[in-house]
Amino acid sequence: MDIKELKIISEYIDEPVSDIIEIHDGHINKTFLVTAKDKYVLQCLNYDLYSEYTDILTDNYLSYKNACDMVSDTDNWNCPEWLIAKNGQFFYCDDNNIFRMYRYIKGDDLSGKDTDPYYIGEGLGKIHRILKDCKNIKPVHPDLYNLDYYYKQYISLKNTINPRIDYCDKIISDKITDMLLIKDNETGIIHGDAKTGNMIINDNKVNGFIDLDTLMPGSNLDDMADCMRSCCSDKKYNLINAKSDSFLNGYYEGTGYSLPDDRIRLLHQFYLRNRFILGLRYYTDYLKGNIYFKESNAGDNLNKAKMLLM
Repeated sequence: MDIKELKIISEYIDEPVSDIIEIHDGHINKTFLVTAKDKYVLQCLNYDLYSEYTDILTDNYLSYKNACDMVSDTDNWNCPEWLIAKNGQFFYCDDNNIFRMYRYIKGDDLSGKDTDPYYIGEGLGKIHRILKDCKNIKPVHPDLYNLDYYYKQYISLKNTINPRIDYCDKIISDKITDMLLIKDNETGIIHGDAKTGNMIINDNKVNGFIDLDTLMPGSNLDDMADCMRSCCSDKKYNLINAKSDSFLNGYYEGTGYSLPDDRIRLLHQFYLRNRFILGLRYYTDYLKGNIYFKESNAGDNLNKAKMLLM
């Protein structure tokens, strides 16, 4: 066990630690499972991204936690229990790292791949119902779904680390005007990263979400589109109709209302737009030398960009 990690953990709990396992090394946070008298999750957050926003993250979390307590029919819903460090705060800073720790919540389907899309949709519908009661949510990542923002990053690249791919550049040029026109006038509070990997799933039911750092005002269609990509698409990110229909039926159950036909049509446009945004981000990162999206194998980011941009 790393001495530094033990020191950080001792800022949160006074229990002998028997094991520390890294369970997720994401694009932004490193995550460890800590076994002591109980089990905990320790996260190391990206200092450059979050050092100025710990107060916002705290306020957003407390607003969400309060909403979880207030909304009816959510008795089995799990809100992560952030621990308070000895400094009296949720976050502890050390050597240009930001740490957060919370009690581990067991999930039996960590990827969501084995869960019926109906229950994925129902879980997303439930959190959207909870988020309606959240007050004063401020975004840490305000441009998360801002296509214009990512397009400007792409066109501003002059000298690239990796060579441009004519195929990708042409697709972007052909599609960008239409994609920029896809908008939603209805806004609320969304999770912001509503993929199945951020859900707490037990017995084929979603009973909570983790990674609340992306809570933000926005369109519910963004959450729905991202969620559908993680549970209703094939390996090339094309939607599977039967799974999409099941997801929507579950979402109706979770929220208590049905989407009218015009919003369902707009949702499918959002799916294509958000897929395009992610493809643009992967391609831009490839051009920069793969500095944000980590690759398991050489060429992964470019291959993902090609499939997503299609």
